[in-house]
Amino acid sequence: RTPRQRTMIAEPEAKRAKALDGAGKERVVPVTLLSGFLGAGKTTLLKHLLENKLGLKIGVIVNDVAEVNIDKSLLSIKAAGNGGSVAQQDVIELQNGCACCSLGEEFLESIGKMMTRAAERGQEWDHIVVESSGVAEPREIRDNFRDAMVTMQDVLQGTRLDTLVTVVDASTFLTEYEKRNRVNQRTDLGADDYSETNTRQVVDLMCEQVECADVILLNKVDLTTPAEIELLK
Repeated sequence: RTPRQRTMIAEPEAKRAKALDGAGKERVVPVTLLSGFLGAGKTTLLKHLLENKLGLKIGVIVNDVAEVNIDKSLLSIKAAGNGGSVAQQDVIELQNGCACCSLGEEFLESIGKMMTRAAERGQEWDHIVVESSGVAEPREIRDNFRDAMVTMQDVLQGTRLDTLVTVVDASTFLTEYEKRNRVNQRTDLGADDYSETNTRQVVDLMCEQVECADVILLNKVDLTTPAEIELLK
C-alpha cells in the first residue's frame, strides 16, 4: 500500500503519554517496514513474530488480520471470549503481549493508533512491524515516513524508522527477473489502490525492493538448487 500524507489531528497528550526508560529518557519504539510480493512468505514471518516465546511485545500492522491465521489458543482472554474470531476484529491481542491490527487508509495513522493502544493498556511495544502490499514501493514508503517524522510529529511520537526488510521468494526470483511484464498485468503478486494503473515493469519493482532493504530474507530455499542460491546471493 502506497501511503498518502494528509493533515491529521494528534491524539490528546493524556492518551499518548511519553514512555520513559530507566534513565528518564523518552523511549523510542523501532518500526520495521516489511516488503515482498504476495506469496513470498511475509504472512508466515509475521505469524512467527506474533507467536514468539522470547517475551518480545511486537505490534504488527497488516493488510488483513484474518490472513495471519493466529492459533486461537494463543489469543488473550479478551479475544478468546469473543470467540477468537480473527475475521471479526480489527485488533487481535495475544497472551504474550503481542497484537495484530489491520492497516487503515493511512499506514502512518495506523502506527499512531498502535502507539495509543500501548499507552492505554500500560504496556509498551518492543517493536512495531508494518506489512506493505505486495506491489508497494518501499522507497516511497520510507521517504514518506521520514518526511512525516518532521511534519506529523504528534502522530509518530515515540517511534523511529529502524529497518526495511524484504522477503524474497528464492524459488521464483530468477524467473521473474527475466520477465518484462508490468505490475498491472500481475495481480498474483499483490494489489493496492494504484496497481490497476501501474505500468511499471515488475523487474524494476523487484530491484527496488532488494536495493532499498537493510535486510533481505531468502525464503523457500528448499525449492531451489544450490547453484540458484549462489546466483541469488
